[in-house]
Amino acid sequence: MNKLLRWLATASLVMAANAALAADDAVLAESPQATVTQADLEAELGNVPAAQLEQLKQQPNVAEKLVGDIHLRRRLAARAEAAGMADESKTLATLKLLRERVLASAYLRRLESEAISPDVVARLAESEYRAQPERFQRDEEVHVRHILVKTNACDEDRGRGKLEALRQRALGGESFADLAKEFSEDPGSAAKGGDLGFVPRGKTVKPFEDAAFALKDVGELSEVVESQFGFHLIRLEARRSAGIVPFAEAKDGLQRELAARLRAAARMKALEAMNAEDSPVLDTHRIMQDIEGLAASEPGEE
Repeated sequence: MNKLLRWLATASLVMAANAALAADDAVLAESPQATVTQADLEAELGNVPAAQLEQLKQQPNVAEKLVGDIHLRRRLAARAEAAGMADESKTLATLKLLRERVLASAYLRRLESEAISPDVVARLAESEYRAQPERFQRDEEVHVRHILVKTNACDEDRGRGKLEALRQRALGGESFADLAKEFSEDPGSAAKGGDLGFVPRGKTVKPFEDAAFALKDVGELSEVVESQFGFHLIRLEARRSAGIVPFAEAKDGLQRELAARLRAAARMKALEAMNAEDSPVLDTHRIMQDIEGLAASEPGEE
């Protein structure tokens, strides 16, 4: 079955699920042909990991595109309905499987949530922190910002001179972060004011590392540093000595890890119990015949 059919089938399922939405559900996108609500977006993002949701909060253009895609799918699904495609045998079979997939995922998520008690997770985190201190050993780190000017052999003097001028401006009281946003050519950090976060030894190129770890006082600026990436100007934001990460600092990440572990264990236990209770007898020969038949009947389709 091709991608378009799977797409249309999914959209039809979402339309059916949203028929009973409350009247006060917030409208996120609206046109004469379709409406997208808050409940639609929440359903779309229901299985997205928390870390990706955090990234999405910083990318309004991506979130807008996501809502726009839901709107377009809804319009396509409506046209498929009007064309009678919802009653075709393949579409009905696909909708049945999609419904089962959604319900199965919802059931497993409920089992996972029931397996997690915040109090248990908190106690386990403290216990694991005490039992495995070596896991939380941290090397010395420096929190730095930098401004990068990329160069080649023909314009090394220009790059060094530009950073020397920026260094004097920062020493004169201008915001280093603002200068980095305007002048840094590092695409990964410029928008963050040159912020690289905490950096341990061994994670950056040697000239950069040597200059960064030579800084002693918060707010201190390096001289202009040359590496294979160009010229850098570095500002020290903070230092952390080597040692054990405090529990207060490790707690959130450790609790997330343990909660994920408990969810996975609950899911595995449920699936193993169900398979033990009712394990199917598979007709491998017939399965492969059907796959070969599908491949032969739909050449070029995925």
